[in-house]
Amino acid sequence: MSASRELFAKRLVASGLMTGDELGNFWDSLRQDERPTDGNHFARTLVRAGRLTEFQAGELAQGRATPLVLEPYVLLGKIGAGGMGQVFKAQHRRMKRVVALKVLSAEALKSPAGALRFQREVEAAARLIHPNIVTAFDANEFAGSHFLVMEYVEGIDLSTLIKRRGALPLAEALDYAVQTARGIAFAHAEGIIHRDIKPSNLLLDKRGTIKILDMGLARLDTPDGEGVGLTASGEVMGTIDYMAPEQALDTKRADARADIYSLGCTLYRMLTGEMMYEGDTFIRKLIAHSESPIPELAAKRTDLPATLEQLFRRMVAKTPGERPQTMAEVLSELEAIASGPIAPTPISAGSSISRAAPDSSRSAIREGFIMRQPANLAAAVAISSERKSDTAGNEETIDAVRPLREAAERKATANQESVTGETCAAGPSRDTQAARGKASPSWLLIAAMGVGAALVVAVGLATWALL
Repeated sequence: MSASRELFAKRLVASGLMTGDELGNFWDSLRQDERPTDGNHFARTLVRAGRLTEFQAGELAQGRATPLVLEPYVLLGKIGAGGMGQVFKAQHRRMKRVVALKVLSAEALKSPAGALRFQREVEAAARLIHPNIVTAFDANEFAGSHFLVMEYVEGIDLSTLIKRRGALPLAEALDYAVQTARGIAFAHAEGIIHRDIKPSNLLLDKRGTIKILDMGLARLDTPDGEGVGLTASGEVMGTIDYMAPEQALDTKRADARADIYSLGCTLYRMLTGEMMYEGDTFIRKLIAHSESPIPELAAKRTDLPATLEQLFRRMVAKTPGERPQTMAEVLSELEAIASGPIAPTPISAGSSISRAAPDSSRSAIREGFIMRQPANLAAAVAISSERKSDTAGNEETIDAVRPLREAAERKATANQESVTGETCAAGPSRDTQAARGKASPSWLLIAAMGVGAALVVAVGLATWALL
């Protein structure tokens, strides 16, 4: 049932959004036929006139207890809610600056642990001024409501973006990962571990900048080396789809390497559109993160460089000691991958990639690379011969070369993938050297193809010279 016009007016003045005089002046400015007859009509009239937002009008019409003014801020709309409270879009009365206001819930405030956690979040936010971290401007209390004032980011979180678009292009995903790593590395340098890195906590603004938000689970390192967490001992806090195995076992002891694991899971989500591990219960997912094999990015898409696959697998290693030890190290490798040539992963989707491939694996990859060269050479020779024949108009030479050229082109196309510079630079293994010494059938084939290529060159040059 709609509130009466008088009750709505009483609520509006009590909220602090308008004074009695301001409301009276507004009423007098309306023509007789424009004056509302009930509370809902009154609310719509004020919204059309730009005196209230849809959110404010709805809260007043429904008689909700949401405080709409937390001096010096006026709440404009609701952004989201969580266990600790709600986040609102708000505006400073005098500065007219739009901000995000995180308001601690009454239930959380009643709990000493909840109040302490909020205080720790405020302290963590105060330390972090970085382009890739949502800035905290202020923290205050008004009429019994405790709130944190933060930068308002107009954009979209990566979780919503991925749900809309699916897997992201490689360059875009790398850009977001690099920006996130920069922000986290800065936080780590300030002694703060985030402990809840995930796509929904990464905001993408309209300029393409990633902003990390929500320090509600952060751990603050103290001078004595003990971390002061925002969670109680024994609690499992975080998001299981992105949580490191050791964090699930003991949240308070999770260190910077847990954030590295979470960023690895986030990278997987950006590149595949999927979670690293599926499961219908919390426990199943927890066990998967601890025990299941690390999924391969190459099994989901073929445009990824081997260096990225290798870095990802190290980031999400089951034990912290197997991961990169600092986010600065991760950032350096991500930047190198993003700025370098993006060559596809030169392995099949079903094969596994280890942190450091054994000599036998590297030898096999190098052998594959060597075997491809004669075919590519033959293709170049054949195409060169055809161009010279075209110039001379010698159709017989074209016909003689075409079968070899077409076969070579097909083989070159089938073997387009190249081995990374790191693998080639590693040098031949002992196994490879031994194989070469024994003049294996592969090398006999290479020699035969080389002789054939030389004959083609000779025939082409002779024909060209005669013409």
